[in-house]
Amino acid sequence: PPSSPLPSPSQPSPPSAPPPSPQDPPSPFPPPLAPPLESSSYTQTLGCCRGAGWEDNNEEAEGAQTVNLCAVACSASPTCVAFDILLNGGDCYLFSVDVTGTVEGCPADARCYIKHLPPSAL
Repeated sequence: PPSSPLPSPSQPSPPSAPPPSPQDPPSPFPPPLAPPLESSSYTQTLGCCRGAGWEDNNEEAEGAQTVNLCAVACSASPTCVAFDILLNGGDCYLFSVDVTGTVEGCPADARCYIKHLPPSAL
């Protein structure tokens, strides 16, 4: 008589499998209080922040090596109207005079972020 293939034993799935663990553990730090850059707080322009008197009216924000940290530092400063930073990691500079993004003489990953001031500040 022809032999029929034996069915392979099937393992019943456990009734409640634990959920897969996430790849990245959640950050232990609370999110920054400043609004994210996706909001309308800043306008991104290409290049470094440059304008009349920029050399004497900027300061380095120590330790602010990301766009968000730089935005937090600028938002916290009553005199800051713009900041620039290198997207690939670099120092954050806060500006207290009107500036605009200038590509000439700046690294390709430099960005100038101009703060939107409330009408009362104009």
